Amino acid sequence: MLVDTDLEVDGGLDVAGTVRLGFTGNDPVILGDPNGKRTEWNNPGYLEIYAENPDSPGDFNETVDIDGEFLGGGYVGVYPVRTENRHGVRMHSRNATGIEANYIDIASVESSAVYDEDQIRLITAVDGIGTYAGIKISHPTDNRFRFNSEFNTEPTVPFLVNDNAKFTSQVIVSGNINGQAGIEGESLTINTGPSTITGELDKDGSKITNLADPTVAQDAATKAYVDTTAGAIDLDFTGNSGTGNVQQGSTFDILGSGPITTSAAGNVLTINSSAAEGTGTTNTLPVWSDGPNGVLGDSGISETRDGGGNISNIIIATDQATNPLNVNFGSGGTTSFKNGTTEFIKLTNQVDGFYTSTFRYGSRLTVDRNASSQNPSLDVGDSDHTYPAAWFRNGVVISNNPSGVQVDNTSMVIGAGNNDNVSGSDHCLIVGSGNQITNNSDQSVAFGQGNTITSSIDSCTIGNQNALTSASRTLALGYSNDVSGGSCFIAGGENTVSTGATNLIIGYNNTTSSNKNFVVGEALTSDGDKMVLGYRNYTTGYPTPNKNLGLGETKFVVAVGSSTTTPSDNNAIIITEGGINGGSSGAVPQVPRVILPTIVNFNFVDDAAAAAGGIPIGGLYHNAGVIRIRLT
Repeated sequence: MLVDTDLEVDGGLDVAGTVRLGFTGNDPVILGDPNGKRTEWNNPGYLEIYAENPDSPGDFNETVDIDGEFLGGGYVGVYPVRTENRHGVRMHSRNATGIEANYIDIASVESSAVYDEDQIRLITAVDGIGTYAGIKISHPTDNRFRFNSEFNTEPTVPFLVNDNAKFTSQVIVSGNINGQAGIEGESLTINTGPSTITGELDKDGSKITNLADPTVAQDAATKAYVDTTAGAIDLDFTGNSGTGNVQQGSTFDILGSGPITTSAAGNVLTINSSAAEGTGTTNTLPVWSDGPNGVLGDSGISETRDGGGNISNIIIATDQATNPLNVNFGSGGTTSFKNGTTEFIKLTNQVDGFYTSTFRYGSRLTVDRNASSQNPSLDVGDSDHTYPAAWFRNGVVISNNPSGVQVDNTSMVIGAGNNDNVSGSDHCLIVGSGNQITNNSDQSVAFGQGNTITSSIDSCTIGNQNALTSASRTLALGYSNDVSGGSCFIAGGENTVSTGATNLIIGYNNTTSSNKNFVVGEALTSDGDKMVLGYRNYTTGYPTPNKNLGLGETKFVVAVGSSTTTPSDNNAIIITEGGINGGSSGAVPQVPRVILPTIVNFNFVDDAAAAAGGIPIGGLYHNAGVIRIRLT
C-alpha cells in the first residue's frame, strides 16, 4: 500500500510486510501525539523518542536521540526524562566544535549548565596538536580526575588530579605523578626505575623507612650509616660551615694547624665540659691547675673592657724582682702585631724586625753593649767593636730646644735651638746659637752665635755675627765681619770685603774691594792688588802712576796714622809695582819706586840739627836732597 498523503489510523494497524515511512522537504515522520508521547524520524537518519516528565505532567522531554549527521558525524544519546537537554549516556564522533573525536559520556546531573559539563568521559581525539585518549571524571565546577592529556588541554600531563584525591586501595602508575595539590595514602609504592620528585617532600612528621645505604654523594643516608660512619672516622670541616652539635662520648681531638674561630662579628665559641672543675675570676684567662683531674684555675693574664665592651687593657701579673717575665716566641720564629691588615711591629731573631709608629722610651737605653748603662739616657756601642756605633741619615739635632732647629740632609746642628737653621744646604754643621746656613751653602760650618752663611759653598765662620754672602771657600774668624767675596781669609772684627776674591785681611775695621788684597792692620783700605800694613793709610797720598816713565801702581804701603786729623802724614813708606812692562807702548819696564812721603819735611844740615828736629839716631833726613842717617 502506497500512501502519498497523511495517513491517520484511529485503531490498530497491523502490517505483515514492509512498512516504509517517507517525507518530503524537512517535514519529519511522527508516530504518536506530536505534542506528547511520540517517535519522530527526520532526514537524514534522525530518530527522536519523547516521554512525559512524571514530575511535570504534560511536559514531554527527549529520552532517545539518534542523529546520523551530528556536526558531520554520528550521535546516539539516551537522556533521563527528568532532565532537559542533558544526556545520561551519549556516544558521538564529533565534539561540540566539529573536530573529529570518539566520545562516550555518562552524566546524571539535573542542570541546564554548559552542555559540555560531564561527569565521566571516555575519549579518543584527533586534532592538529596530536592524538590523545583517556578517562576523565569531572564535576561542573571543573574539579576533575584525569587519565591522559585531554584533547587540546595540558598536552604534556599524562595523569592529572586537580583536587585532592584519595585512593583506598592500591594505585599503580607507569608514568610520572604530578602532585600539585597533594598525594595522600597509607602507602606509595614505586616499582619500576628511578623516580624524580622536583618539589619539596613534606612527610608531616612521619618517617621514610627501609632505605638502602648511600653510595654516591647525593644519596640519602640512613641512621645506621651515619652512626657507623661518623663514629669511625675523623670529622673534616675544611671549607664547610653550619650550625648544630657534635656529640662525642670519649676523647675528641682537634688536629691541624688551622685555628678554631667564629667568622661573624659577635659570635662566641663556647666549649662546655662536665669534666672541667674549679672556680675562676671574670675576664681572667684560665689554665689547667690540675690537668690530669680536669681542674681549671686563674692564670696571671686578665683583661679590662671599656663601656662599649672593647678590650682596653691586658694585664700580665708577675713579680719582676723574684720571677721575671719571660716570653718565648719560638726558635727562629717571628711575631707580628697588626692594626687591621697593616703590620706595624715585627719581633724576630732575623734582621728585618721593625716598629713603624712613633716610639717613646721612658728610661735609659743601652744599644749594642755587653752590659746595661746606668748613666746616660743613650749608650751606644762598646769599645771593642770593629764597626761604627751609629749611622745617621738625613739631619741630626742635638739641642735642649729641638723645635727651634731646622736641619737638612746629612747636616747636624748642636745648638740652643734659637732659630738655628740649615736649609737648602747639605752636609753642614752648626754649633752654637742663632746660626744659619741657607740657600745652597753645602759643606759649610758655623761656630758661635748669630753667624750667617748664604750661597757660599765650602765656607766656614767662627765667632759672632759674621756674615758670608756669595763667599764660597771663605774663612772668617772673629766678629761682625761682612764678606761678599770668595776665597777670602778674614781674621779680626768689623772687616769688610765688598767685592772681589782672594783677599786676606787681618785686623780691625779694614775694607777691601776688587781682588787680591793683603791687608794687615786697622782701618786700612785696599782696592785691589795691594799689600797694606799699619793703620789708617792715606790713599790720596799715593803717587800718580806714569807707566810711560816706568812709575807703576802702588803695591805696598806702610801707614802709621793714629787718627784721621792729618791723614796726609799717615803714610810712612810707599812702594810701587815692578817686574812688568807698561806704558802706551806696553814695553816700558815698571821699576819699583820707594817713596818716603814725609822725609821731604826733614831737611837738616847735620845730625845735631836733625836731633833738634826730632830725628832719632838711625832716622832718615836729608840735606838739600841728600839722604842722611843720623848717627850721633
